[in-house]
Amino acid sequence: MKSFTTITILFIAAVIFYACGGSGVSGGTSEVTVEISNGGRSASLATGGDSLFARFRRSLGYFVPGPAVAAVLADVYSVRLTVNGPDMVQVVKTEDVAGRSSVRIVVEVPNGQGRSFLVECFDSNGILIFRGTSVADLAGAPIRLAIEMIDLTAYYVDVNIGVDNPGCGAYETPCRSITQALSLSPGNQPVYVRAGNYGESGFVAGGLETFPLVLNPGTALKCIGAGHSSMITASPLSVIIIGDVGASVEGCRIQGGDSAIYDSGFAMTIRNNIISGGGVGLGGDSLVVDNSVSRVKGQSEISPGGISVEGGSPTIRGNTLSGNVIGMSVQAGTPSLVDNIFSCNTGDDLVYGRAGTLDVVGNYWDHVPPRVEPAGDDIYIYGGGVVDDPGASLVANPCTVKLHVVWKTGQGDVIFTPPVIAESGSSGTTLIWAYSQDESVTVSAVPTTSFSFWGGDCASCGSDLTCQVTMDTDKFCSVNFN
Repeated sequence: MKSFTTITILFIAAVIFYACGGSGVSGGTSEVTVEISNGGRSASLATGGDSLFARFRRSLGYFVPGPAVAAVLADVYSVRLTVNGPDMVQVVKTEDVAGRSSVRIVVEVPNGQGRSFLVECFDSNGILIFRGTSVADLAGAPIRLAIEMIDLTAYYVDVNIGVDNPGCGAYETPCRSITQALSLSPGNQPVYVRAGNYGESGFVAGGLETFPLVLNPGTALKCIGAGHSSMITASPLSVIIIGDVGASVEGCRIQGGDSAIYDSGFAMTIRNNIISGGGVGLGGDSLVVDNSVSRVKGQSEISPGGISVEGGSPTIRGNTLSGNVIGMSVQAGTPSLVDNIFSCNTGDDLVYGRAGTLDVVGNYWDHVPPRVEPAGDDIYIYGGGVVDDPGASLVANPCTVKLHVVWKTGQGDVIFTPPVIAESGSSGTTLIWAYSQDESVTVSAVPTTSFSFWGGDCASCGSDLTCQVTMDTDKFCSVNFN
């Protein structure tokens, strides 16, 4: 077997991760591809065969394309690869990448055990801004490793191991609270929030956050806990996040609050968040994409709907608005609504309260075409406007019937399953959930003191704490606590 392995760096700036396949080729050499993605925060290293013909063409100065090509990060001007091993001479290769759409760096490294790869990215001033390391044994066979690229310009937050102090925020010494990290960041920097519950001080046990979290211009609040496990939890009266120009919120699970996110009339990005309790208020040209918004009860002045538009020309695309009193409210501005899901909202899916035609294209509804009040409750229009959705589609499981539960006496919780949510109430409270035709629903009483009986369409359940309801039509139940 030959004593060298071909190392290939393919520098990638795409936010979406592109995996490069590799196939083993005889001849004793391997091609190692390092991909950097997620704004420099993650990378992979893979080896596959590099043919003798490809090596011969490179020796003559020809460019031999690799398995993938993508754009270079705009703020990265040079990339340096350093390879070390216990029985080899250090190999270093630096490539200037400013202004280039892609880059491929090829070096030869002796095969052997414990080859250490260091990938470094520098800005225009030669300042190191990304760094990642990995170790691999090279013997010609295909391998794949993950490399975590550390963003050295960012602040890091970890509620489990962090410590709040004036010097916190580095990768190895994160802050404990988002509040502290934002107080230290001047803006135009990412703030990475690891997995954990970031609760409001005085509301969540052990919570350290003070709301609202005010983002400086250009601040990118990126929740990086897997499966939306970076949770921000607030009391029902709080405005949780206030944005500014160029700011962004991405990948977070935001719970509670009177309003979850308010863009303050600036253009910001709100992407891939799971939001419940408080809605999203928009007054600027923001991009709102791929979010799920639920359980917004329509009582907030900032965001009475799951998403509320009060001005600007925001782009609202690919969001799911379900289980709210009002899915979306448009009172001013000229938003573009494309490819959103409006379903199972208990009041109206969309409320439009201004003159002119609303730009709505290719969304998903509980009825097709969407029913406009007074014929139905998909869309409610007042103010002389027009809503027309060419290309409208039916959701997979449309909600066409509603369960009304009224607290007649006493106080307690009722758990609705689905969606497995406990709602608190007392005498006079009314709650409504929307369901698919013939769906089976269970309501469970959890009394503060004791339970008396069910009434209305649930009367057959008597004094049982749990009652099953078949939603073949709208149902009206009452719950009586002692």
